[in-house]
Amino acid sequence: MRASHKPRNQVLIGMMAEAHISKPKYRHVTASIKLLTAAAPLGFAYVAARGIAT
Repeated sequence: MRASHKPRNQVLIGMMAEAHISKPKYRHVTASIKLLTAAAPLGFAYVAARGIAT
């Protein structure tokens, strides 16, 4: 193995390890985005019904 490949391989291994560790985090982020997407129209409807929106 050439010396120039060693740092690249270490970076790839680190990326793979981080991706494996972060998978649950991404699931939670995706769920949060979906919840926000569902809640935003309801919040707007509430504000509009109360007459607060200008």
